[in-house]
Amino acid sequence: MDLDVKTAKVAGNPGSGSCSQSYDMESEDPSKRNTHGNLYLCISIRGAGEDNQSIFIIRGVAAQIQKKYYDNSGDSVIESLSSAVFSTVETYQKEIEISSVVILKGNAYIITYGVSEVILKRGSSLVVFRSPNGGIFKAVGRLQPEDVLVLATKNFVTEIPKNTLDEALRSKNPQQIVEYLAPTIQSNDNSSAMCASFIKVSGGIQIRSKIINDEYPEIKTTDNVKGSYVESETDTSEVFDDHEQGFVQKVIFKLRPKRLYIKDFQNEMENKRRRILSFSGIALLLLLAATVAFGLYSKKENERRETVQAMIEDIQKDLDEAEEVFAYSPQRSQELLNRSKEALEKMSDPSFKAEDETVLIQEKINRLEGSVLGLKTAEASDFLDLDLLSSGFVGDDIFVYNEMLYVSDHKNDRLLRINVSNKRSEVVAGKDSLDGFKGVAVWSNHVFVLKNDGIYDIKGSKILDSDWSSDTLIKSYSGNIYLLDKNNSRIIRYSVDKGDLVSRTSWLSGEVSADFSKIISWGIDGVIWLSSDSGSVFKYTYGYQQNFSLGKVAPELKSGALIYASSDNEFIYLLDKDNSRILAFDKEGIYKKQYSDEMISKATDFAVFEGEGKIILLTGDKLKQIEIK
Repeated sequence: MDLDVKTAKVAGNPGSGSCSQSYDMESEDPSKRNTHGNLYLCISIRGAGEDNQSIFIIRGVAAQIQKKYYDNSGDSVIESLSSAVFSTVETYQKEIEISSVVILKGNAYIITYGVSEVILKRGSSLVVFRSPNGGIFKAVGRLQPEDVLVLATKNFVTEIPKNTLDEALRSKNPQQIVEYLAPTIQSNDNSSAMCASFIKVSGGIQIRSKIINDEYPEIKTTDNVKGSYVESETDTSEVFDDHEQGFVQKVIFKLRPKRLYIKDFQNEMENKRRRILSFSGIALLLLLAATVAFGLYSKKENERRETVQAMIEDIQKDLDEAEEVFAYSPQRSQELLNRSKEALEKMSDPSFKAEDETVLIQEKINRLEGSVLGLKTAEASDFLDLDLLSSGFVGDDIFVYNEMLYVSDHKNDRLLRINVSNKRSEVVAGKDSLDGFKGVAVWSNHVFVLKNDGIYDIKGSKILDSDWSSDTLIKSYSGNIYLLDKNNSRIIRYSVDKGDLVSRTSWLSGEVSADFSKIISWGIDGVIWLSSDSGSVFKYTYGYQQNFSLGKVAPELKSGALIYASSDNEFIYLLDKDNSRILAFDKEGIYKKQYSDEMISKATDFAVFEGEGKIILLTGDKLKQIEIK
């Protein structure tokens, strides 16, 4: 049975006398590969003294098991593996855990020693194989489609929550499983003894198990245990004309013979009465018009006052509730305060004529902003003058690797590296290797330079030819290099192998349709975060876009913000230049706090070091710092 085997490994950093590592091994002899298959090991050791010593011991254990197993041609595979593990353990008087698997011709041969485990993911079930007494545990079985094997140390199993492991294993892609779990492991205080190897094959295991003392425990079926270990009993987010009529008429009287007229008093009285009635009617009409106009004005004014009063009462109610619920529901409190600020902003319109009524409300909002909205009055101070480090240096962007800050100068083709803890710095590369570069990523001791025609190493040698657009971004994470090709709306991933980039994959799932043309900034912390020029933030895991949105803030994000994400940080951060602020959200999108300073509007990039308590701003030839409160 030919198998397509994919593997990925994850391990914590060595600690005080303890260390853990995983290995994928095979024989250099083709005939041995046909008879002995591929060997996979996960080893943990404690009580080895200095950190470096524990690393050397683990390497020695792995090398000895490999040699003894592949040199043994007389016994069966399971007995050869058992003998290699047991005899090696006897050689080292240390506290050792070993989980091992050999995959050969469609079969899996499992040996565990000590408290280590091998976990089988089959369908919706998880099955655990380990010795009940800390001795040697043996199991042999046949593979079935879509099985995943996990070789794990005890600390990995006890420190990783079962629901977290079950969620990770839904991917069944070993590399994506590692990316999901890496932040949890790296942030764990006991990571030195945490190690796991994930093996995805085209088969699974029909188990017949045996313990070294010939006890035969029943292997329970797990079809009714979805997402948990078999031994577990619990299941683990709106008029007069302007013409002059008053001229002087000349009246010319001519002398005429006097004539006598007899007045018609009756008609004269009638005419006079008519004139009086006419004037009275006009006066009444004018009075009526004035009354109507005054009534309309009074009605409009009363409506305005009623509207203002109702808005004030609503705002006051929201503010009172925000203050009351803050202790047990900060998110609800923040929503109420932001809604109050938006309503107060509407009342600032001159048509409301509500300046006097809003004074007290504004004072209360100012008082609550610090406690409810987490509004921190920041003061950006000098951190480092880049021109003193390299004359004429003007930074364009920054990135972080292993707590080291890298600053790029695209105009002058230079790259600086700065230790944030002690400010020690050095020029990493210049024009010889960076001429015309678009971006830089670092992993281990390797520097990868992105240019229009491909990716180069720090010596200027080309590693890869380009098949991506000129508008492409580069980042590194967990042993991989990621390229965000904005014009073609795709994410390409390469694995780092001793300075080379291998195993190219398309990170997005095949059925995902995306538009990355408006993306201006991105970050990776196990999740890929994308910030668009409209103020929206998108979250991708396992190659799929997640249902995600940021909590409301006031004023709202209406244009693109720079985003910073790190597995070492609790929050994600957005730099909003338009409003001179940096916003902090938890990784579910809930707003937490913000820092405001006019220097933020001048920054071209930023990074956040929660462990150091610093936000670093890049402002041309200077780095500024803001204290995290």
